Amino acid sequence: MSTKRERDKSGAKGATTPDATPHLTVVIKLGSSSILHPEPPYLPQLATLSALAETCLALRSLGHRVVIVSSGAIGMGLHRMELPALVGGKKRVIGEKQALAAIGQGRLIALWDQLFGTLKQPIAQILMTRNDIADRSRYLNATTTLSTLLSMGVIPIINENDTISVSEILHINKFGDNDTLSAIAAGMCGADYLFLLTDVEGLYEDNPRKVPGARLVTKVRDIEEVRTMVSTSTLGSSLGTGGMETKLIAAELATAAGCATVITLGSDPSRILSIVQAHAHTTAATLANFSSPSAPGVIFSSPFPSSATPSDPLTTSPPDLSSTLPSLPLHTLFTPKPRPLTSRRFWILHGLTPRGTVYVDEGAYLAISRGERDGGGGGNGGRLLAAGVLRVEGTFAAGQAVRVCVIKGRWGGRQGGKGTETEPSRPGSPDHFADRNMERALEDSVGSLDIGGSKEDERTQHRVESIEHEDEEILEFGRGLTNYNSVEIDRVKGHRSGGTGAQGTKVVEGLLAPVVMDGVTKPSPYSLRILTRDPTHRRAQAFVKQFGTRVELIKGNVGDLQIIAEALKGAYGAYVNTDGFTIGEAAEMRLGMHIFELAKYAGVRHYVYSTLEYASKQGNFDPAFACEHLNGKARVSEWMKTFKSDENGLVYTSILSGPYLQMLAGGLYIPKILEDGTRVFAVPHGQGAVPLINVDDFSFWAPYIFANRSSLSGETLSVACDVITWPNLVETFKKVTGLPAIYKDMPFNEYADLFIADPDGPLASEAPNGITKRQNFEKFFHYFRSGLSVKDIAGLRKIYPQMLTVEEWMRATKYDGTPSILLKGYEDSMKA
Repeated sequence: MSTKRERDKSGAKGATTPDATPHLTVVIKLGSSSILHPEPPYLPQLATLSALAETCLALRSLGHRVVIVSSGAIGMGLHRMELPALVGGKKRVIGEKQALAAIGQGRLIALWDQLFGTLKQPIAQILMTRNDIADRSRYLNATTTLSTLLSMGVIPIINENDTISVSEILHINKFGDNDTLSAIAAGMCGADYLFLLTDVEGLYEDNPRKVPGARLVTKVRDIEEVRTMVSTSTLGSSLGTGGMETKLIAAELATAAGCATVITLGSDPSRILSIVQAHAHTTAATLANFSSPSAPGVIFSSPFPSSATPSDPLTTSPPDLSSTLPSLPLHTLFTPKPRPLTSRRFWILHGLTPRGTVYVDEGAYLAISRGERDGGGGGNGGRLLAAGVLRVEGTFAAGQAVRVCVIKGRWGGRQGGKGTETEPSRPGSPDHFADRNMERALEDSVGSLDIGGSKEDERTQHRVESIEHEDEEILEFGRGLTNYNSVEIDRVKGHRSGGTGAQGTKVVEGLLAPVVMDGVTKPSPYSLRILTRDPTHRRAQAFVKQFGTRVELIKGNVGDLQIIAEALKGAYGAYVNTDGFTIGEAAEMRLGMHIFELAKYAGVRHYVYSTLEYASKQGNFDPAFACEHLNGKARVSEWMKTFKSDENGLVYTSILSGPYLQMLAGGLYIPKILEDGTRVFAVPHGQGAVPLINVDDFSFWAPYIFANRSSLSGETLSVACDVITWPNLVETFKKVTGLPAIYKDMPFNEYADLFIADPDGPLASEAPNGITKRQNFEKFFHYFRSGLSVKDIAGLRKIYPQMLTVEEWMRATKYDGTPSILLKGYEDSMKA
């Protein structure tokens, strides 16, 4: 069985046999009323269940995969304990319901096993809770289990674990009667069909038991539209917890994942086979026609008398089926979205419970919505800049889900139209590699967002009440996972980043620090012009306050070549560190060359370029080593070598660094902490030795390079503080902290799904059509696993004896594996 993501990559909806018959994955959900008689003694509906088992076997014989989502554990417990029905509106307490579920669950699966056992069809029981879905690793493990079972020809039978979960029993998160669970299961296994079996023929415009002339809805494209046209006030049975509204919610979830959803009569399971077989006669074109915005959102059947049977010819068959087919049994079909959500986005939107709300301005909203429209695949969403955040509500931890709402009419923290803000907030770049400006990892990457609506379809947005600002128009337009907690986001909201990030901050501090000459402390010989997006930023202003007139702030970014050209005039030296995670490999190479040429023309005497490993060259140009965020910088430094490093003109030096040591505390290498306190360092580094650089060391290396212009002319200074394998790093951690820890050499794709936000989104925020993060980081880890990176740590230590090893750094920072902000730039932003 292939998952939804795997099918998306291959471009095929389902596997086919040589005769072109599609092999589909079908999820069938049965409510309690389809399994048990609704009144005491709650006997099993054996005729219905037997017919369903035979239908499942028929589907299996055609090559289809089948999953059953089954309610009924509490009802089976009631049957076993021979308990009477409660009267007078009384309800059983939660503890009693959980006890009944514990009694009934074993009997329920035994019943299923007996029914399928007579047909020699193996089954498997899967019990889930909301926590299993909310935890990403458990969600992926469950997905893998489902995939494996289906590939083995087993029929999984899923139920919520009512014995320990109260969400289904209490209707928390609309997890009613397992309808929502069945939709999530459909998304997990990449299902083609979800059948919601109930006690009526389908979705009617009104209750057919009370209104005999009520019309059946045969096909639905727009669920929001159908909600305005039909009554969904019917309640579930005495044993169930759901009704028609919960089925609409399930249909909404499943169709968003690309799964067609059918509501039909549960007492006649054979109709499932008829509808699935009709799938072979549909075409992608006809389905796309109905799914297009110009198609009708809802199609009704003709009115029919109350005596109509499932084969009544007055009933309209779904219009995308061949007119030569016999009339299908009555049912309601919800067509899948033409651009389904990816597996991860489906999980974020529907598997998680929001723990708070982040309010953003119109600029952030438009930028994120633009990323959704342009990204394809159901919307790639975007990354939220702190500059676009207006306020935060609720208390949430890093990695938890939040609602994302736009405050209409607010631009850049101001009231008014678009023109009030010169630089609208836009998606930031990823923060998974240390060369990325570390300050921006906090201030630019508040979280990865997954959009539930767009400006063009505000019917899908819903108003969020604001207690503090009742006069504001506020719309929820997405859900997201936060990279930082509510306190951190609140403290950096509205900030813009620039050239005062982690590496830049240390370079500035090092160059402007007092120097000791002949035993006498003297002021630094340098004054600096600092390129920054926002000269009013607190960190930029801190430089002015600390160093006075020796600092001049220049507003601009790496693409503002005219501004850079002016700033370079009259300068003795230049320290350049570009950001490929924002601009992409091609732009980084182009701008890196341009800036070097501008410096040469301006008469700069010493040009220092911050670069990275040339992974492709080290790997003999094997495509497996073509890591863009490494190669982009490296190609610029290689190109610089085609010029003479002229002692009488421009001398250039490259400083080659690597992953920051601080990423162990927040970013690429942070360990997962288990409930027993064990730190799991799960990284796909294998046994490869990885060179790590302490970001604090740039405050030494920058002035060292400028002070040694002649000896470093035309050279590449390859810096690191330690080179260590991950197994040795974990042993060092245990030695320093005394805490339990293990290293897991995790397969890359598993790592990407768990730890890289939006792994199949673009690597660079300004290059939406470029490679994905998954593609880039697969090659990054492949390079460092290979052991091709070489550093002369002994030689570096002779130059800089105070350089800390990994062990010394862990002791100095009291590192214990918990997420923390160890960079000075971070600490500054967190104060006040």
